[in-house]
Amino acid sequence: MKGDSAVQAALERWISKGLVSAELAHSLREEVASSSVGRARRLAQYVVAITAGLVLLTASGVFLAWSWSDFEVVTRTFILGGVGVALVLLGAAMERRQRQRPVAYVLQTSGLLMLLVAYVHSDQTWSAETPGGVAVGILALATPILSIAASIRRDPVMPAVNAAIGYPFLALFLDRIGVSQDATVWILDGVLLVALSILGVRLRTARPEARWLAGALYAFVASLLAGLVLTGLTAAGPLDAGGDTIYALDVWLVLVVALALWATHRAPEWLRRDWYTDVLAACVLLATVFAFLTLDELGVPSDLLSVGGSAVGALGLYYGVRRGARSVLLTGSLAIVVSVWIFGIEQGGSLGAVAALAFTAALLFWVSSRIGGDDHAAPEA
Repeated sequence: MKGDSAVQAALERWISKGLVSAELAHSLREEVASSSVGRARRLAQYVVAITAGLVLLTASGVFLAWSWSDFEVVTRTFILGGVGVALVLLGAAMERRQRQRPVAYVLQTSGLLMLLVAYVHSDQTWSAETPGGVAVGILALATPILSIAASIRRDPVMPAVNAAIGYPFLALFLDRIGVSQDATVWILDGVLLVALSILGVRLRTARPEARWLAGALYAFVASLLAGLVLTGLTAAGPLDAGGDTIYALDVWLVLVVALALWATHRAPEWLRRDWYTDVLAACVLLATVFAFLTLDELGVPSDLLSVGGSAVGALGLYYGVRRGARSVLLTGSLAIVVSVWIFGIEQGGSLGAVAALAFTAALLFWVSSRIGGDDHAAPEA
């Protein structure tokens, strides 16, 4: 990793300047290497586990298609629900072992999503406002509440996952008791705002030693991410915004970026986390897509849409260089590459496009030369 390479280079300088002994440097190298291997394995665990979870959810869809005529709807519902409960319980049991936690998180999340699929599928037998439908709605409402209550003392990750997944469960409950779609969206918006307000106040007034701090922080971030979906649903649904929905999403993104910047640079020390820059990196990718959609909605000619994506990429590049935020630097560069690639396709055969692309390449080379390290630093292997 980049940070490990910087440590190795620093050790080489310190040895050459006599600041550390060769024996101490050797011990430090072994510690850095061990930590790097551990982080790489944990990342691989998450990637493989998430892939397995997606495959499992796909399998549930294939099962529904295969068993459509072989089983009654009730049977299919109970099978999916039973598998979902089994996955949640298995994941909860595995969560006790640190090494298995990535798998445990994905198993529990997959199980909850499978339960949601089972509840939705039950509508073919127990429709809204029928006793069976209301009973299923109550189960849907109780599922994330019980899951949060069971996991909140174990680990901060699953309560946050439940906070995000809880919104579709709540929407299903409201549908089963006969609440209209527009009213459901407004209720979800209200619940989100109340949750964010309560969590925000608790975080702002928290003490560094508070045991619930990490859980509340993760739940706050998860609720913010859920806000993207609810913002789009509110604009497109009750507000009937149509193409103007993208403006509401732009406002949501600006608020999230502003909050992430505050959390990174202005928040109390105990609220700061290294992964906030990864949130900003994800915002750069979203902003690139939103820039294209916003300019298109404003009627900007198609050959100029790439200007918005390039501007977003340039801002990400600037921030990444100034703050040493590697993930933001990478996504900013990606935004520029994608934007100029689209521009090049739109302007194929145009001398002006060639000049613009050449200028962009020259600018990126210049930026790369400006962010080079100390001329006396040890080169990376």
